[in-house]
Amino acid sequence: MRTICQQLVVAMLMLSTTTGARAVATSDNFGDAFGYDGSTGVLVSGAGGTFGHQSAALQFTATQSGKFTQVILPLSAKDNGRPNDGLRLTLREDDQDQPGAELESLLLDDICYVDFECEQGQLFSGMATGTTDITAGTTYWLFAASDLEDAEFTWYLTNESNPALVGIFNGLSGTFLFDTPPALLVAVTPGNNGGGEVPEPAALLLAPLLAWGMRRAMRSR
Repeated sequence: MRTICQQLVVAMLMLSTTTGARAVATSDNFGDAFGYDGSTGVLVSGAGGTFGHQSAALQFTATQSGKFTQVILPLSAKDNGRPNDGLRLTLREDDQDQPGAELESLLLDDICYVDFECEQGQLFSGMATGTTDITAGTTYWLFAASDLEDAEFTWYLTNESNPALVGIFNGLSGTFLFDTPPALLVAVTPGNNGGGEVPEPAALLLAPLLAWGMRRAMRSR
């Protein structure tokens, strides 16, 4: 059962614009109040990473139809002179429990360095174009890869049981069932299949900031 804090976060995510369009979560495996496990995650890195090139992907089934609008996920970057830009997130079709054709991609930059900026990562938000359809009951993948050879990122796991298939793609590629997979919220704008205005980015971006503040407040108690 979601806490009041989580309900407030979702309410912020659903802020209406002047046209009445609003974003809703079509997939959300975070724990209460956007909780996640800040001590462990999956590695995403370029060819120059500690363990070479590795990508990761999470399978999810949409619960709401609409235009792909936003993703929220907990991340950090490794320092050691490495860049903290160039995390490529791609929404993909499902192809027999494997990531399939690309539907849309977006780029996240300026990920916090775990070494001195965020010991347990932070929530980051990526805005989609609002033109790609997501259909309730359909399975998709969110695929994470590094655009930069030397970059190395951690995508943190959720902190409660929510089994899902996770793809790890390196020299020993495969998909595995994780009881606590990488944490992810995917938002859509329902009823916007004809195009037009999507929720204002400024309103949507308040959600992860509010969630991060509440998570910090809960830890300080």
